[in-house]
Amino acid sequence: MKVRTPSPALAAIVGSVPLPRAKILQRVWQYVLSNSLQSQTIPKSFKADAKLRAVIEEDARNTREGEKKKRGPNPGPSVKPSYTMFEFSKALSRHLK
Repeated sequence: MKVRTPSPALAAIVGSVPLPRAKILQRVWQYVLSNSLQSQTIPKSFKADAKLRAVIEEDARNTREGEKKKRGPNPGPSVKPSYTMFEFSKALSRHLK
Protein backbone atom coordinates (compact mmCIF):
# COMPACT_ATOMS: atom_id res chain seq x y z
CA MET A 1 0.00 0.00 0.00
CA LYS A 2 1.15 3.49 -0.80
CA VAL A 3 1.79 5.65 2.26
CA ARG A 4 0.13 9.08 2.25
CA THR A 5 0.73 12.19 4.36
CA PRO A 6 -2.44 13.89 5.67
CA SER A 7 -3.05 17.63 5.34
CA PRO A 8 -3.01 19.74 8.54
CA ALA A 9 -6.84 19.72 8.71
CA LEU A 10 -6.96 15.94 8.38
CA ALA A 11 -3.98 15.49 10.73
CA ALA A 12 -6.11 16.99 13.52
CA ILE A 13 -8.28 13.86 13.23
CA VAL A 14 -5.89 11.03 12.31
CA GLY A 15 -2.49 12.34 13.38
CA SER A 16 0.37 13.56 11.23
CA VAL A 17 2.09 10.18 10.73
CA PRO A 18 2.05 9.03 7.07
CA LEU A 19 -0.31 6.05 6.65
CA PRO A 20 -1.98 4.09 3.83
CA ARG A 21 -5.33 5.51 2.70
CA ALA A 22 -7.27 2.56 4.15
CA LYS A 23 -5.76 3.13 7.62
CA ILE A 24 -6.54 6.85 7.43
CA LEU A 25 -10.17 6.12 6.55
CA GLN A 26 -10.27 3.59 9.39
CA ARG A 27 -8.99 6.20 11.85
CA VAL A 28 -11.60 8.71 10.63
CA TRP A 29 -14.32 6.12 11.25
CA GLN A 30 -12.89 5.43 14.74
CA TYR A 31 -13.03 9.18 15.39
CA VAL A 32 -16.68 9.28 14.27
CA LEU A 33 -17.60 6.36 16.52
CA SER A 34 -15.65 7.58 19.57
CA ASN A 35 -17.31 11.01 19.37
CA SER A 36 -20.83 9.58 18.82
CA LEU A 37 -21.21 11.27 15.42
CA GLN A 38 -22.67 8.25 13.62
CA SER A 39 -26.29 8.61 12.49
CA GLN A 40 -28.75 6.38 14.32
CA THR A 41 -31.04 6.04 11.28
CA ILE A 42 -28.43 5.54 8.54
CA PRO A 43 -25.39 3.68 9.92
CA LYS A 44 -23.10 4.65 7.03
CA SER A 45 -23.58 8.38 7.61
CA PHE A 46 -22.32 10.75 10.28
CA LYS A 47 -22.70 14.31 11.52
CA ALA A 48 -19.73 16.55 10.89
CA ASP A 49 -18.22 18.25 13.93
CA ALA A 50 -15.76 21.14 13.68
CA LYS A 51 -12.73 18.97 12.80
CA LEU A 52 -14.54 16.94 10.13
CA ARG A 53 -16.21 20.06 8.77
CA ALA A 54 -12.78 21.67 8.31
CA VAL A 55 -11.81 18.84 5.95
CA ILE A 56 -15.15 18.75 4.11
CA GLU A 57 -15.65 22.51 3.80
CA GLU A 58 -12.17 23.01 2.40
CA ASP A 59 -12.95 20.39 -0.24
CA ALA A 60 -16.37 21.95 -0.96
CA ARG A 61 -14.85 25.43 -1.19
CA ASN A 62 -12.28 24.21 -3.73
CA THR A 63 -15.02 22.45 -5.72
CA ARG A 64 -17.26 25.55 -5.72
CA GLU A 65 -14.38 27.76 -6.89
CA GLY A 66 -13.72 25.35 -9.76
CA GLU A 67 -17.41 25.29 -10.67
CA LYS A 68 -17.58 29.08 -10.51
CA LYS A 69 -14.86 29.28 -13.16
CA LYS A 70 -16.77 26.82 -15.36
CA ARG A 71 -20.37 28.00 -14.94
CA GLY A 72 -20.34 31.53 -13.65
CA PRO A 73 -21.08 33.19 -10.30
CA ASN A 74 -23.37 30.49 -8.76
CA PRO A 75 -21.06 28.38 -6.54
CA GLY A 76 -23.50 25.48 -5.97
CA PRO A 77 -24.95 24.03 -2.80
CA SER A 78 -23.51 24.74 0.64
CA VAL A 79 -22.00 22.15 2.95
CA LYS A 80 -24.48 19.66 4.45
CA PRO A 81 -24.74 18.87 8.18
CA SER A 82 -24.52 15.08 7.60
CA TYR A 83 -22.38 13.00 5.22
CA THR A 84 -21.94 9.40 4.16
CA MET A 85 -18.53 7.78 4.35
CA PHE A 86 -18.59 7.60 0.53
CA GLU A 87 -18.93 11.38 0.29
CA PHE A 88 -16.22 11.88 2.88
CA SER A 89 -13.93 9.50 1.01
CA LYS A 90 -14.05 11.84 -1.99
CA ALA A 91 -13.07 14.83 0.18
CA LEU A 92 -10.39 12.72 1.86
CA SER A 93 -8.50 12.14 -1.38
CA ARG A 94 -7.79 15.86 -1.71
CA HIS A 95 -6.19 15.93 1.75
CA LEU A 96 -3.57 13.25 1.08
CA LYS A 97 -0.16 13.86 -0.45
